[in-house]
Amino acid sequence: MKKIVMFVYGTIATDARVQRAAACLARNFEVILLSVRGKSQVAVGDGKYSNIFIDCGFQRKEFKLFSFLSKCFELIKREKPDIVYAHDYYSTLLAYFLLRQRKRPKLIYDAHELIIPNAHYNIGRRLKFFGWFEKRIVNK
Repeated sequence: MKKIVMFVYGTIATDARVQRAAACLARNFEVILLSVRGKSQVAVGDGKYSNIFIDCGFQRKEFKLFSFLSKCFELIKREKPDIVYAHDYYSTLLAYFLLRQRKRPKLIYDAHELIIPNAHYNIGRRLKFFGWFEKRIVNK
């Protein structure tokens, strides 16, 4: 059975879209979902897929994100999935580095939001940073 590793930067207990995708894919694949450890965790998936909660260990948002992505990268290298499923624009950074690997899994990038620069709206440095990575992974 092929293996899919999904990751989402957030607590899975409140993300019904990711839960539905994982449950649907678990019918035909071994699914491992990586998510942030929140204050309260709810068991999800009814045993159809496994959920690994990642403890980021930092309070500042920026450090927490990079800690999460680093731990996801290590888990993905260890699990050697056939497919990696990224769920939000934060994941573009990790997806970019996965695509640069010699032996890389297939990538599904399902952004729940779009980063679209607009002449009438300043998106800020953070979104420009992730937008740069998004352009590189979508065009691969």
